Amino acid sequence: VVLQGTIEGILDYLVRAVWIHI
Repeated sequence: VVLQGTIEGILDYLVRAVWIHI
């Protein structure tokens, strides 16, 4: 559960970073 939450958090961070970069 913790690992899944961490992965989702990382993916969300990457998506936001890419969105802002664009």
